[in-house]
Amino acid sequence: MKRVGYFRVSTDWQVEDGFGLAAQEKMIRTWRRQQGHTLGGAVYRDEGVLRDAYRPRAARAG
Repeated sequence: MKRVGYFRVSTDWQVEDGFGLAAQEKMIRTWRRQQGHTLGGAVYRDEGVLRDAYRPRAARAG
């Protein structure tokens, strides 16, 4: 199974409340280690607040 890391924010409050990209990445990497998975070097970040359906990095990960 292919595993990738994908991090994004869709609202301003996510960043303000500590759920920004860095926090998401830390949680996903911690989960990955605990489960014994690897990401194969594939990590995608959609920087900035995205409110629309177009997420360029998610399209690459799929």
